[in-house]
Amino acid sequence: MMVMDMAYLNEVVATLNRIRAGRGLAPMVMNDGLMESSLAHAKKMAEAGTSFHSDPPPGFESVGYVPHHVFTAQMLGEDLTIHVSNFTQDGYFSVGIAVVKRGDYLYAVMQGNR
Repeated sequence: MMVMDMAYLNEVVATLNRIRAGRGLAPMVMNDGLMESSLAHAKKMAEAGTSFHSDPPPGFESVGYVPHHVFTAQMLGEDLTIHVSNFTQDGYFSVGIAVVKRGDYLYAVMQGNR
């Protein structure tokens, strides 16, 4: 199991913020607590070999389980952002992201709140 580096995570969040900017919204900023929570959950998903939501998530959450060789950080950012409408709504400012690679798959968790 390998945790993706900050450069990769920064690109995922940059993609989220490009989508938000296109809708006239302020950028979301990485939050240490959400980063830790996202990482813990991404590791659980990787160990289980599937994706599932936190119970309960710390706010709202998008999860993904995708082939590593197909998904770039930008593609993953787009996918995680569009699947949960809160990421593209006004009034949300904090985000956490974690991506764990296990075998040929990425297990991704993006969490947000006010």
